[in-house]
Amino acid sequence: MRTRVFKLAPQRCVAGLIALALLATPASAATVPTVPQDAAPAFKPPAFQLLSQNEDWSGLANADKSALPLSQRIKHIALDDDGDVWVGFGGSVRYRYERWSDFDFGATGAAPANDGFSLLRALLHADLHLGESVRIFVEGRSSQVANRDLPGGTRPGDADSLDVQQGFLQVNLDVADGLELRAGRQSFAFGKQRLVSPLPWFNNFRSWDGASARLASGPWVWDALWAYFVPIDATGFNEADSDDLFWALHARHGAWRGLDGVELYAIGIDREAGLAGTSFNGTSGDTWRGTFGTRVFGTFDSRRFDWEIETAYQTGEVGAQNVCAWMWASQFGHTFPGAGKPRAFLGFDYASGDENPGGTVKTFDPLYPLGHAHHGYLDAIARQNVIDAYVGAQWKPHEQVTLESKVHGFWRADTADAVYRASGVPFAGTAASAAREVGQEFDVLVTWRASRHWELMLGWSHFFAGDVLEDATPGDDASLAYLGAQLTF
Repeated sequence: MRTRVFKLAPQRCVAGLIALALLATPASAATVPTVPQDAAPAFKPPAFQLLSQNEDWSGLANADKSALPLSQRIKHIALDDDGDVWVGFGGSVRYRYERWSDFDFGATGAAPANDGFSLLRALLHADLHLGESVRIFVEGRSSQVANRDLPGGTRPGDADSLDVQQGFLQVNLDVADGLELRAGRQSFAFGKQRLVSPLPWFNNFRSWDGASARLASGPWVWDALWAYFVPIDATGFNEADSDDLFWALHARHGAWRGLDGVELYAIGIDREAGLAGTSFNGTSGDTWRGTFGTRVFGTFDSRRFDWEIETAYQTGEVGAQNVCAWMWASQFGHTFPGAGKPRAFLGFDYASGDENPGGTVKTFDPLYPLGHAHHGYLDAIARQNVIDAYVGAQWKPHEQVTLESKVHGFWRADTADAVYRASGVPFAGTAASAAREVGQEFDVLVTWRASRHWELMLGWSHFFAGDVLEDATPGDDASLAYLGAQLTF
């Protein structure tokens, strides 16, 4: 079955790109009036955030907007004489082309193992502020895929014609240094997104329906949430799944006793049998898990050395069996002096596997991860029953260009358990293999930040299948090449 194809008339593409480019173009100097010496200082826009609701554009209220590009002026449009009621607009458009060779290590059945396809995603949001106490944020999304003929066809993460990505009411209370209460559809990201991420690599961000709270108190910021996961319905309105509950308490502290930061968290899931994450190595059923962890990170020697450690323990039940699982993630880097500030780093990740099929579940569940950022851009291997040792390097030959390369070595943590895909589903037949080596992945990525609004990327990844995959699949080496561009405004 062929996937849906989107077609855009060339003249419409050109017109659209011209219109978007004008958003980022400053007003002509000839039309800028003379600014008095006592005028407001020049406005410095905030950095774009992964989750756009976290950007603070309130500083535009007292700024001179006359010389700013339209893309910044639309971030703060006063709706009353006092400027207490205002609305802001923004969004992004992203295109990515992917070319796969020997997809799924050749285990493709009747579908082709080699294919190329396009992904397109557009996000647009409106941010209404009713004074300092009430805010309404709404974000829409449209995502499309063209000509994906690989196994699985159009995946849930690929296409969703038009839907609500986020839509929530926020109330701000004068408690401690500020308390924000939100209710509605939201996306979340914690720390390095190893366990909780909106998954920006996919065409469709993850989202949840529920309530959240953020409390700032001195050096601490506390987040709490209770929400239901929203699966993608490509042909209808996305609705929350009442059988997939997610709750969390997350705290982060700034610099403290030689550390650059500390994070503490407790994360819970409650899922009905049959959903993803309710079957592990012969044990299935209704699932609840509590994940308790911490992340610490810092620098030393004038910030030339950096380090990070994150560890978590899981308890709970899968069906009638108890859960006892854990993970460890670490990275250590060194930035060298000289042009481009080259940085070398190495890391070691471990996530427990299950040694006794059908008994106590010891397979770690990565929950809602950003897998490719930590275990390779092919998204072949998940943080389940895995040992991942890697080395890498980063370099900026130009202030706008970043080069990064990374080499992973993967092994099974326990040979009685399977190798798990990024989706959390095990590779069929891998649990029966007696081997430990899963394989190696090599990634190289070039990112060009052409301007504040434009980013382009070019990458290539190659996975050398190891003994376990050769036992359970044709064992072909897999490759991915991709080219992407994103406009943010």
